[in-house]
Amino acid sequence: MSQKSKIDLSTKIGDVTFKNPITVASGTFGNTDEYEPYVDFGELGAFVTKTITLNPRVGNPMPRIFETPSGMLNAIGLENKGLEDYIENKLPYLSKIKTNLITSIAGKDASELAGMAKRLDSCNEVSAIELNLSCPNIRDKNVKVAKHAEEVERVVKEVRQCTNKLLITKLSPEMDFFMEVAELSVKSGTDALSMINTIKGMAINVNTLKPMLSNVTGGLSGPAVRPIALRYVYEVKQHLDIPVIGMGGVASWRDAMEFIIAGAHMVATGTSNFVNPRAPQDCVEGIENYMQEKGYSSMKDIRGKLQTSV
Repeated sequence: MSQKSKIDLSTKIGDVTFKNPITVASGTFGNTDEYEPYVDFGELGAFVTKTITLNPRVGNPMPRIFETPSGMLNAIGLENKGLEDYIENKLPYLSKIKTNLITSIAGKDASELAGMAKRLDSCNEVSAIELNLSCPNIRDKNVKVAKHAEEVERVVKEVRQCTNKLLITKLSPEMDFFMEVAELSVKSGTDALSMINTIKGMAINVNTLKPMLSNVTGGLSGPAVRPIALRYVYEVKQHLDIPVIGMGGVASWRDAMEFIIAGAHMVATGTSNFVNPRAPQDCVEGIENYMQEKGYSSMKDIRGKLQTSV
């Protein structure tokens, strides 16, 4: 048996074991088979869906994507066909994927989100629920964008009471008192934190004097935000004993390893998926090669091992 075959890339969050630490960020990998010609989904640690709302949403008007230096602005607005369509028409396909399925949800208030979580709790295909409280592209009273600690606490508590599934809370760096929000999420029952969502930004057409996005502002993602995301993951892991799914500008296995060394249990590729659909699978292969070269046998050997002493 080769040394490589002995490397254990698995990671466990709550009661769910993931075969490796690489997943994809919500909204960057479709909801069914869009990427199937390019990636073996079964090679990933998890598949995260585009965020689902209770009722269908058409999203924001065009244009809603604009490329920026080292990144991308998007203001999609959570376009989707709603929860029941997801369960009826998406889950049958997703259930065949040989990896863990994480369903991302958003809603107008704690009660609606709790109801969605309860509905998904009966779906055996779903391994975990990602509670998206952080999309920066919404100006709609029908979708909760939690910016304050008390809002997050209320939502997480109600959702936790309605599901036994692994619960992941996705946070935005623009939330007031971020560390307090993260701590209250943990105390309210979340099993893991997902961070960071995009950072609000904008771009202007100097010829027309109009914004590049119809929504005026959008969420900035891509390599430009990676140092910020990495800092948030590191600081949270210094203060809280909670598994973290890190994301923000991850385009290579080296990027992913930075997050893991900072303490992340899992890492998600996002904007890079649009440039290189194989990015998540390349990350898995690169991490495995790195582990072999360094002589590590499991993710525990390297996770959170950042050396800050001079």
